[in-house]
Amino acid sequence: MNAYINAYRAVALNDADLTEFVIRHALRAAKAVIQQADIYSSERDSLRVLDLLDAVPLLDAPLTRLLPLATIEATLKKAAK
Repeated sequence: MNAYINAYRAVALNDADLTEFVIRHALRAAKAVIQQADIYSSERDSLRVLDLLDAVPLLDAPLTRLLPLATIEATLKKAAK
């Protein structure tokens, strides 16, 4: 019974009817839940990307030696344009 009294008192203090009061607060709670889920998803996705980056195989030595050559060739091609 006390909960109903408190609810109607809160409704009166907010100058609203009961339906409007409940919907307003339900929407506020829903927004908070969605924001928390988005934060959790962002953290989870970030951790997944880091895991994938850790799983990338390292380049072998011969291929590593070719990387500077490829960079030089790309720079020369840009300069020629």
